Amino acid sequence: WAGPRGTGGETVPTVFRWRGGGESVFVTGSFNNWKSRIKLSRSSTEFSAILDLPPGHYDFKFIVDGRWQHAHELSTRTDDLGNINNHIEVKAAAPGLADAAAESPPGSYSQLIPELSSKPPPAMPPHLQRCILNTWRSKENTMPVPHHTQLNHVYCELSAPLSYSVLAATHRYRMKFVTAVYAYTDGPVRPAPGAASEAAQ
Repeated sequence: WAGPRGTGGETVPTVFRWRGGGESVFVTGSFNNWKSRIKLSRSSTEFSAILDLPPGHYDFKFIVDGRWQHAHELSTRTDDLGNINNHIEVKAAAPGLADAAAESPPGSYSQLIPELSSKPPPAMPPHLQRCILNTWRSKENTMPVPHHTQLNHVYCELSAPLSYSVLAATHRYRMKFVTAVYAYTDGPVRPAPGAASEAAQ
């Protein structure tokens, strides 16, 4: 059951996560009529993929190492054949900065500080929650191609127990992706678990 969908051309970045382990994870669902499998990228704690979907209700399921499974921590729905699928409602995106700018109060501007808006700030795009430093290598000792939203963004990780900071940025030159990692510590130099630098892909 797919439920009602938006009639306009707007889409919403939607995150699909699998935290149940495995070596190879795909997702499929009513958003593509169950016709194709979309591979999830692996990080240190989960598999994930971001799909641009129109607002609406969707059923979906994960394929983990060839076996069809549903995530127990996510919402579920039983179809007419008795299969248990995960279910998600994709809601229309909240107005962003462009809409906020369009609602600027009329009149001239000056050095006086205006009253603060009661609207909350826009939510952080889910694409930026994907950290390339936590991406696992494949069996061929290669790393997946970074999502285009991961490029030219600075990623920062702070660790109080180990007293170190890590800054990283990924750039693309033609078909090559290069990640520069800068580490700083104000205490004894100790290797951090899982903090190995990936200098190039």
